[in-house]
Amino acid sequence: MHAIGLSVKEHRPNLRVLYVSSRLFESQYTVASRNGKINDFIYFIFDVEDKAITGNDYIRLYLSDATSNTLSSSSICITASYKGLKTFSQYNNGKWTESSGNAVVSSRYNETAGNVKGTNGYVVEIAIPTSALPASSGKILVNAALHDNNKDASIVPTSGTSTSKWMVINNL
Repeated sequence: MHAIGLSVKEHRPNLRVLYVSSRLFESQYTVASRNGKINDFIYFIFDVEDKAITGNDYIRLYLSDATSNTLSSSSICITASYKGLKTFSQYNNGKWTESSGNAVVSSRYNETAGNVKGTNGYVVEIAIPTSALPASSGKILVNAALHDNNKDASIVPTSGTSTSKWMVINNL
């Protein structure tokens, strides 16, 4: 897989290569090929170092359309932990509301959770079909937050509705 990615970057430097686990790729490809449709996906991988994983540990991935600097009804939030998907939410009428969404989440961790000495953390992989992204302009705004045992850390604060300082992903 790595050699394929290097070859793609060498021959088409304008393309972005994102790596996913072979298990996740195989699962998505099988589902897509059975349905006769191979979708484009965007992948997010979070590698969380944590010496004491608890049930209160999770990440949140926020995605919003880049046509506005505020959250809208197309904005989504995916919450995932070492156990996989916790919630998929959409921003509606000033608040996040759980809804059904189109995302594949896989996770793995090194040891049993629950304050086990020597636990190194967990990895969460999120795959979203580009057709399900809130990207009417061909780009999205992204923010991420880590919740570790009742403490939050985010790239940009998530308490308000402004998306003006979120990261931009282009060419979708």
